Amino acid sequence: MIRIFSLLALLILLANSCVSYKDLEYKGFEGVSFDKELGCDPICISLSVYNPNTYAIVLRKTTANALVNKKELGRINLSNKVKLKPNQSTIVPLEISSEKDNVLSTVMNSLGVLFGKNIDVGVEGKLKIRVFGIGFRIEIDHHQDFNYRSLFK
Repeated sequence: MIRIFSLLALLILLANSCVSYKDLEYKGFEGVSFDKELGCDPICISLSVYNPNTYAIVLRKTTANALVNKKELGRINLSNKVKLKPNQSTIVPLEISSEKDNVLSTVMNSLGVLFGKNIDVGVEGKLKIRVFGIGFRIEIDHHQDFNYRSLFK
């Protein structure tokens, strides 16, 4: 029994030392939807994420907040598991759950974007991933300046 445990521990150590993790890369917004038939209550967004690793990563669950100008817009939900293939970009569909009053006040406070001003769009929280069947939690803290012109590039 001790031999099996020692062999298993050695194999895990060897596998762990051979695998180096590179952070996932956010590539940009791919789309926004307000369609309730698609489960958007009130907003769905699609993000392009690049996996620079040589192995697949499965996104499992998020516990994160969407922020606009450092004010909380709502909770980000990942409804289904998403497999990020190695060395490829993948579109990740996310739902943002929020009260309509919160969305309205956030939109009203961000009207400057229509006049060319940048707004700070951010995500803060944790992401659960699975690599080779082993689960991990990754801290997310990504902010980006956004203006409407970036949608037309």
